[in-house]
Amino acid sequence: MTLNNREIIRGQIVALKEAGLSGAEIARSLEVSRTTVSLWLKRIKEGNLSNRRCVMGAPGKITAAEEKLILEAARQQSVLNAVEIRHQLQLYHVSDKTVRRYLHKAGMRYPDPPVRETIRDNHKKARVRFATQHEDAGPDFWGRVIFSGEKSFSLNSSGKLKCWRWNEPRYKHKSLSSLAESDLVTSSFWGWQWLHGMGELVPIEEDFTADKYLEILEEVMLPSVRAYALPYPEEIVFMHNNCPIHTAKIVQRWFEEQQHIQVLKCPRLSCDLNPLEDIWTSTVSAWKPEYEKTPAQLLHHTESQWETFRSNPQTVYRQVMSVPGRLKCVLQNGGSWIG
Repeated sequence: MTLNNREIIRGQIVALKEAGLSGAEIARSLEVSRTTVSLWLKRIKEGNLSNRRCVMGAPGKITAAEEKLILEAARQQSVLNAVEIRHQLQLYHVSDKTVRRYLHKAGMRYPDPPVRETIRDNHKKARVRFATQHEDAGPDFWGRVIFSGEKSFSLNSSGKLKCWRWNEPRYKHKSLSSLAESDLVTSSFWGWQWLHGMGELVPIEEDFTADKYLEILEEVMLPSVRAYALPYPEEIVFMHNNCPIHTAKIVQRWFEEQQHIQVLKCPRLSCDLNPLEDIWTSTVSAWKPEYEKTPAQLLHHTESQWETFRSNPQTVYRQVMSVPGRLKCVLQNGGSWIG
């Protein structure tokens, strides 16, 4: 009820009361509750006609010192959740929700930490060289690039790990989770995208070798790219990283035989420069391992996410056109991970 409406009802109650109507008759006449009528009549009698609501609310339960301890605990042990922080600090007089609210108030989030290998000086130098070589490339160039990549999904505990972090780069060292060597890989995929949409997604049901990669290039990549991306005789700029499978001799010979394909080798540990990584990240974020536990369920989930992006070409376009900005960030960060 607005302030003006309350004033109107109060005036009507006063007028009807002065006319000799009872509280019940006033309530029926104005179609309000008898409690409302009684409340206003009581206020009128006591002379308390303030229209301002009195909202008492509970006093703050966390002191400034305790708030500082909460934030410090999240900084020092970022993997602790709000429940664990509350118990560690013995803040039994407040709820888990209160602790979480103060962390959110401080601008902290609790997402999954990215799992990345340590990026060393030689990797940084290679990333800087790559960024320097292509920082001035425009839409005409990136519009011909076929971004490719592989992704393996695993069922393990690290996938459920989260950590608190402020608005800082996603790949900042303290926000990273160590790469687990014992992951139980359940499903692997290869796919490609370009400026105007998604390409093909290929499930990998066996060990991914150079021979298997060459088979995908010949039977999937090249025919599909020519069919609905870059028809002959347009040149294809094909981007992949320099992992051993991609640099195998049989793969290199195949590319040398393709007169209309220019290979763009992305440095090792540079998935953050490949917009296809955004697709994989979104697929992982939407994955619910408690319900999608089998390889068949994971296959269905991944294909569904892929088709979702296929139906949103504007999103894919923005991802690809973000590459020049990513290269600038690499140069600004001296080759380190970008946010």
